[in-house]
Amino acid sequence: MLIRLFDANFNSGFFPKACEALDRLVDIDSYDYRCQERLERLRGHADDAFLRRVAGRMSRSADVQSRNTAPPKAQASQQFEAPPPATDEGRKMQALDDLIVQTEIFLQYSLHCESS
Repeated sequence: MLIRLFDANFNSGFFPKACEALDRLVDIDSYDYRCQERLERLRGHADDAFLRRVAGRMSRSADVQSRNTAPPKAQASQQFEAPPPATDEGRKMQALDDLIVQTEIFLQYSLHCESS
């Protein structure tokens, strides 16, 4: 529904309302590549501060996603032989990455529950 709302507002020239819809879309799924496309469509029509803020939220999500993804072969081999990190620093970084992912999942599901 938010996608349709964004498109309708953007096509009608109601850019502040389109910005609101995009903001909510990023809250729901900041990993969606189409949010980046919508953000680019708003350039020149929306406040630069808003665009930077939304882009920053999407880039933080992309950073976490890229840290937690590996090439398919590496993922397959990790499923069978995932040795624990050798150093304390490695274990701390792994724990931090795990907490960040768990927090994002919690936030995403709690947003869905509130809107239902």
